Amino acid sequence: MTLRIAHFIETNIPGGAEQVLIDLARYTQDNTAFRPVVLHFKHPFFSEHCEKYGIEQIIIPENIQVYFKSIKTLPLFAWHFGRFLKQQHIQLLHSHLYGPITGGALAAAVARIPHIGTLHDVYMIEENPRRMLLIKLAAFLGTEFVTVSKQMQAFYCQHAPRICSHIQTIYNGLDSERNTVLSQPEKAAFRTQLKIHPLLAADDIVIICTGRLVALKQVDRLIKAFDTLRKTFKPCKLLIVGEGPEQAALEKITHQLQLDEHICFTGFRQDVAQLLACSDIFVQCSTTEGLSRSILEAMATPLPCIVTNVGGNSELIQAGENGYLITVDNPQALAEKLQMLCTDVELRNTLAKISLTKISNTFSRHANFQQYIQLYTRQLS
Repeated sequence: MTLRIAHFIETNIPGGAEQVLIDLARYTQDNTAFRPVVLHFKHPFFSEHCEKYGIEQIIIPENIQVYFKSIKTLPLFAWHFGRFLKQQHIQLLHSHLYGPITGGALAAAVARIPHIGTLHDVYMIEENPRRMLLIKLAAFLGTEFVTVSKQMQAFYCQHAPRICSHIQTIYNGLDSERNTVLSQPEKAAFRTQLKIHPLLAADDIVIICTGRLVALKQVDRLIKAFDTLRKTFKPCKLLIVGEGPEQAALEKITHQLQLDEHICFTGFRQDVAQLLACSDIFVQCSTTEGLSRSILEAMATPLPCIVTNVGGNSELIQAGENGYLITVDNPQALAEKLQMLCTDVELRNTLAKISLTKISNTFSRHANFQQYIQLYTRQLS
């Protein structure tokens, strides 16, 4: 008998958590014991990717969606969504992100099915500690939690010690796509194929940042650090890959600093892997992270990484081994590390090779996603 595992998520701008969900659903399809089903609120990202990979998807009816929008109507959402889960013959619900986890816990209780919640971040609790009450309620109702980094697990255990026995860490998995560091001529060949402006010259050192353009990513600090870098190192370009509400403000800063010919805002791109491959250094300036898929993708390319010392970043990047950790809101420190890497190709290559090894040894998709299969099996036995 094939058991139906439903993945439930609600999102505005697709990011790492959404991609992890799709990857996990794809991986689960290879296990004949389970059939993944993606439940969502008519989001184009999930519609497109489910169709592309042949994953079953069900759009949650609007007369159920409407109750999800407020905590006051969350019990009504849970009642109707729980009955909907039973109608769809769902045997286990796997919710992703804070909102879906809290609503999903109640709905799973109504449907009388096991519930797993993957917590991809901590900022929802940091913004409003009272939200932990609903996490505690979910644990009381039987939810088993997964955090994507050990730092996250420690955070939730510290804020709610009684739920510690309900939490385990499963790293996000990613398979390495390359097994060698590309030479500069090979990077140049990639660059000629990309239709972006400003054009990337063969001898440019290309710095790349990928992800949602939201305030907590602090891309404005990267732009300021890049401006400092260019005062001493001219042959460099900056690619900012992604979209979000901060884009207009970031473009304004770029124009004010007269960097329009040196910084490219690509918007949403389907070819992020190719953009990473034609780059030389990856940067992320977030104030908070769970376990960043963007960093994992950069490590697998492979690229040396400069990232803020937040969340699970220190579990991905070890200072001086495969990149550098900097403090939050420190453009000067970022500029100094960029200067080091821009002027030392051997250092870049050494750090990149170590990142690739870490992907294979610690962050393999097969090894980590297999832990989810084992968790599903335990919950359904």
